[in-house]
Amino acid sequence: MLTLFLVWPVLLACVMVSVYWSNLLSVVAYLLIVLITCLTTAMIALFCSVLFKKTPQALMTTYLAIILLFCAPLAVQYFAETFFPYDKARPMVNRSTLYIQQAGFTSPFAAAQAVPLDAGGTTPNSSSRSSVNAATEAAIGDWPLFFAYVGFSLGLNAFLLVTMMWLFNTRWRVAG
Repeated sequence: MLTLFLVWPVLLACVMVSVYWSNLLSVVAYLLIVLITCLTTAMIALFCSVLFKKTPQALMTTYLAIILLFCAPLAVQYFAETFFPYDKARPMVNRSTLYIQQAGFTSPFAAAQAVPLDAGGTTPNSSSRSSVNAATEAAIGDWPLFFAYVGFSLGLNAFLLVTMMWLFNTRWRVAG
């Protein structure tokens, strides 16, 4: 609830300011990412709490799992883009970097970067070629990566819920 209390002014600003109306779908996608991330972190914490008997072990495992799921894909992607830059002479290197980028479907940060955002009416025009390419790339986005994140996270949450119910049923016979 606290997260939603902090996020709702962004949604309200997008509805009230007409310049942002072209990004309403993106704002809904961002809100969905926030909601799914909150649900996923809570489910991972509950699962680790059910799995381990001691609280410190559960907390450490929860934080480790969250860091691995959310941050490791971005670290691997940064490493690949830094040490395997785009080279037209070696297209296989570029393809591997593309696969690594698509493997970021476990990270809400990668999903948020994949959502298209049209900032044309809110930023001053720049004549540099790199800023035009970056703006075009940001406006196009990567919807398949976003939907892969949503599908993976919801599947992970369902798997964790079913596993927790099974563990409760086999250990204490309390789940129906």
